[in-house]
Amino acid sequence: DVAPTITAPSDVTVSANTLGGATGVALGSPTVGSVAYPTSGLTVTNNAPSLFPLGVTTVTWTVTDPSGLSATATQRVTVNDVAPTITAPSDVTVSANTLGGATGVALGSATVGSVAYPTSGLTVTNNAPALFPLGVTTVTWTVTDPSGLSATATQRVTVNDVAPTITAPSDVT
Repeated sequence: DVAPTITAPSDVTVSANTLGGATGVALGSPTVGSVAYPTSGLTVTNNAPSLFPLGVTTVTWTVTDPSGLSATATQRVTVNDVAPTITAPSDVTVSANTLGGATGVALGSATVGSVAYPTSGLTVTNNAPALFPLGVTTVTWTVTDPSGLSATATQRVTVNDVAPTITAPSDVT
């Protein structure tokens, strides 16, 4: 008896589509053959996981004939990370509260998301100054995932000048 033959499907590259990797990856079908048995009598299996993690996973395909002879072939499945998403908080308009601008401006919080990582694993930063000068300042918000992919969004902070006040001295007689 001669062992059956198997050729794995082509390697597959996909983008992450769920937390931690990809599901529902279309692997294709291997090509199998046998000298001693019709292909309908061959059993084909693979060790593909239901969730393919980020990176490369090797899937081993096995064909077994009715007499127990078998052959294997491998296929590589690569799952690429997808950049996280970020939405900056709404624009802010405040009045100057200190000489030359405003301090303590409440910017709010950016909204972030990631297909491949839980939001608790994302790093969110911004370049807001301690003192916002009079006029418009653009604050850039950045989200970075554990693999180093990032995205940015901007928020505008407008600081309006405040009219000066004056108090006349007491009347003099």
